[in-house]
Amino acid sequence: MKTKASKTKGHVCFECDGGILLPVREPFTTRTSEGLEIIVPEVNMERCDKCGETVLSGEASAYVNDYINQVTSRLSKAELKAFLDQYNLTHREAEQILGLGEKMIGRWLKGPFQVSASISNYIRVLIADPLAFEILRTRNWNHDHHRIAS
Repeated sequence: MKTKASKTKGHVCFECDGGILLPVREPFTTRTSEGLEIIVPEVNMERCDKCGETVLSGEASAYVNDYINQVTSRLSKAELKAFLDQYNLTHREAEQILGLGEKMIGRWLKGPFQVSASISNYIRVLIADPLAFEILRTRNWNHDHHRIAS
């Protein structure tokens, strides 16, 4: 299977298998998980000259995610790492304390997933208020130990 075009610089389009992915630099439109449409300026990407499919490299995806984080005030990867370091937490410990699904911290740090605006605000409060964090850390929210005797 060919991965490079023979006469033109670029890769064969994986979508139509007949066009060539050529570099372009232009605005990129995306939507956040909350449905907000964001136009990211000057994104380096590739577009198929036949079907129009657009492909973002890992670097371009990181640029888009960083831009979205700035525009929406989402927690950056550096802020999330600082939170983990501030309280000396493993990913799993943070997930349990915050009431998150398993592997969410890793997905936010390594993958294409982004921290929502509400969770970003929640973590920022915990960064700013160690007492609030300690209340969450020491309280067992997942067990029903507080039944009222009738």
